[in-house]
Amino acid sequence: MLWDIRTGKASLSFSGNKKDINSIKYFPNQMAIATGSEDGIVKLYDVRGDREFMVYDHSDGGEGTKINSLDFSKSGKFLFTATDTVVNIWNTVTGENTAQLHENGNDVVSGVGVNPLGEALVTSNWNGTLKVYA
Repeated sequence: MLWDIRTGKASLSFSGNKKDINSIKYFPNQMAIATGSEDGIVKLYDVRGDREFMVYDHSDGGEGTKINSLDFSKSGKFLFTATDTVVNIWNTVTGENTAQLHENGNDVVSGVGVNPLGEALVTSNWNGTLKVYA
């Protein structure tokens, strides 16, 4: 749901995720919202058009299962998703999984974030480790 903070009421509601949503993130231009869920699906919703317009399916071309975290590149061209021991890198326009960053061993990737300048990607693991890719 998208809430109007002035009125305290929901102004938009999106449905379609089959399992719990673990992560949400606004697209850099603020015109879309991504959701990442337990079923390994990331959905991109257009907030102006009130519709789903892209699905990134980790069971079809991506590695890992549930989505623990997600973030966009500064330009919005790439979507980074943290799943199990892998960070998947998706092209947001084509929906293609372009690369994966594999973590060591069985460390679950719990978080992923892009710095405000868009120059570095950071991941966090359940073992308490942060990794910075610059």
